[in-house]
Amino acid sequence: MPGEELAGSLREWAGKINLERIKKAPPRKPTKEKTRRIKDKSPHVSTARLIDEAKKARQAKANKNQ
Repeated sequence: MPGEELAGSLREWAGKINLERIKKAPPRKPTKEKTRRIKDKSPHVSTARLIDEAKKARQAKANKNQ
């Protein structure tokens, strides 16, 4: 089948399609919920700071025992 004849047939078939039956699905509500934050009134303290303080306390205790 030549290209022009094929194009005509395709256009004819496309004209017969009922676009109302081929609708997109309606948009859905988002399923993900925001994560709830923990209400903590204490200030943040870094782990490195806690480790340094514990190390200094051990060193002071070791020096005191010597």
